[in-house]
Amino acid sequence: MIFSRNTIFIALLFGAVVLMTASTTVSARDLPKVGLIEDVHLDGVKIDFRAKIDTGAKTSSINARDIKVFKKDGNSWVSFSLVNIKGKRITLKRPVYRFARIRRSGAKVDKRVVVELWMCLGHLHKQAQFTLKNRKRMNYAMLIGRRVLNNNFFVDSAKKDLTVPKCKKK
Repeated sequence: MIFSRNTIFIALLFGAVVLMTASTTVSARDLPKVGLIEDVHLDGVKIDFRAKIDTGAKTSSINARDIKVFKKDGNSWVSFSLVNIKGKRITLKRPVYRFARIRRSGAKVDKRVVVELWMCLGHLHKQAQFTLKNRKRMNYAMLIGRRVLNNNFFVDSAKKDLTVPKCKKK
């Protein structure tokens, strides 16, 4: 049986793609574990939070008060105060990353401001999206959603405090 150059090229290309895909797939057992509740450090603003790990939420959320959207140089910005469980408050101004429409069971769609903040959860140091929401009546001032968790952590919901922020505080 004789194969054309194109057939051989396509077969080799397909094989290379399969090998590259297989080598980048991460097994859950290879990922560091986080429990239902973990400590998170917000880098650059020097404030720590007890966070609930929420695989049902796509975007993370943070306790914010006095949320005011305004224009700066033609772009949308927001000023807000972050408040952690210990009552530590810090006021920030950040560019609005986007607006999110949050659907909750049995409630109206909620439009929320989304900002990016540098965070540290265990070994992970990254800029993450957070919706701003007054979470005063909630048990935790921060939720960590799937955008942070995906391919970074295995969640063991039966445990808590499986990691500590290991990023250098700036």
